[in-house]
Amino acid sequence: MRTYGRLLGKSVLLVAACVAVGFALLLAVFALPTEPMVENAVASADIFAKEEGYPTVNFLGGETMLDNFTDSIMLIQAAYREEGASLIDRTVNVYRPFGHGVSPVENFAQYLENGKPEGEAGSNYGRYWHGYLVALKPLLSLFTYGQIRTINAFWVAGLTLAVAFLMRMRGLKRYILPFVLAMLLIDPFAISMSLFYTSVYSVGMLAAIVFLWKRDWLCARMERLALLFVLAGCATSYVDLMTYPLFSYGIPITLCLLNAQGGWKDGLKLIVVTGIAWCVGYGGMWAGKWILGALLSGEDLGVLETIQLRSSTALTEGMSISYARLVARLLVRLRTPMFALAAVYVVAAGVGFLRRSPGEKLAGLTWLPYVVVCLLPFAWFLCMQNHSFIHPWFVYRELAICAFAGMCMLAWLSRKQAAAPAPRA
Repeated sequence: MRTYGRLLGKSVLLVAACVAVGFALLLAVFALPTEPMVENAVASADIFAKEEGYPTVNFLGGETMLDNFTDSIMLIQAAYREEGASLIDRTVNVYRPFGHGVSPVENFAQYLENGKPEGEAGSNYGRYWHGYLVALKPLLSLFTYGQIRTINAFWVAGLTLAVAFLMRMRGLKRYILPFVLAMLLIDPFAISMSLFYTSVYSVGMLAAIVFLWKRDWLCARMERLALLFVLAGCATSYVDLMTYPLFSYGIPITLCLLNAQGGWKDGLKLIVVTGIAWCVGYGGMWAGKWILGALLSGEDLGVLETIQLRSSTALTEGMSISYARLVARLLVRLRTPMFALAAVYVVAAGVGFLRRSPGEKLAGLTWLPYVVVCLLPFAWFLCMQNHSFIHPWFVYRELAICAFAGMCMLAWLSRKQAAAPAPRA
């Protein structure tokens, strides 16, 4: 217990350090001149006018919805400067020139051309960190939205290829195909076109890269591994606007299980310790922003009301959400040709498993930790029913965790017993 007490103390200190560094970085980018950002935002307005709020793309044979609505919010918040507000006020409250009930896509070009109506106060969006602005503000100073999309495409592709390359270097070639199929299920091409979708994908991939790169050092002590997940949780809270946050835990923990040495109890212990660590980072970073908001601005950020609403089963007045309907609403988003490819892989791996001592492999319960990881997104949906039901076009990407962990489990179970020792959970 003393060991876990020390780990908790270090985790809290790490969260506090992330809060301080994160706030300092935002202060730095909010101090940048906004004139070049406005100029590039003006040059980007035609894209939003042409594509509108939720265009669909069809790179992989299935229609995937982009979220230009939120991307336009991100862009205008990067370029907007609230008159009369101090640097700290602007950093904490993250203003934009129109209210939450107004479509930013419809008002984007109009505001950039005519400015904010005289005497009208900006609307604040302070309950999130908006850490993506640390990258977006400098980028928008130099490039238009279309150019940033191109840069983002190389970024997303580079992260994905880096994970696959490191998996090969670490002797995990058997699991590269499950990884690729799982990522294709959530359409990385669409992710690269939507800044809103990219943030948590980046955190998940970077956490996976760090784990694979420093695997031996991290796995030598559970404390090191746990602190990596604290950082992943902090980074997710910092840059994400509640898209599919559990992704940044589910992908790295599956890789950890593939590299773990021990039985199913050790695998479950790994999930519990790292899961709590990720939650400490994620929840602690949120709390840090709310505390800063209360201390530095004194404004009500509407945090408690938002949490109550998004975790409730209420949809509209007199209507509630059915969990079964919610899950079906998310699963239908996977209805693409990539799902058929994943199904073929599952069948092939399943046949291999049935031909190679299935009873002996099942009796060892080494598959159990993977099943637990597969169930994590469904637990998230249960806790965040309102949010998940209203936003299925991006929340469904949590299911990549199920796909990756499930296919990795089958890949491990279908291996030949005579083969060299494979990673065990």
